[in-house]
Amino acid sequence: MVFGAIEAGGTKFVVAVGDASGKVLKRETYPTTEPAETMKYVEHFF
Repeated sequence: MVFGAIEAGGTKFVVAVGDASGKVLKRETYPTTEPAETMKYVEHFF
């Protein structure tokens, strides 16, 4: 099983994918800008 995560903050968004054991398979950080622009990065990641 694979899990996705989003940490949304005022200065950055952190997105990640991990497995059931807690191992992070992929992680990226994006600056928080305009909502539509920031969400493009998040949608592309997932």
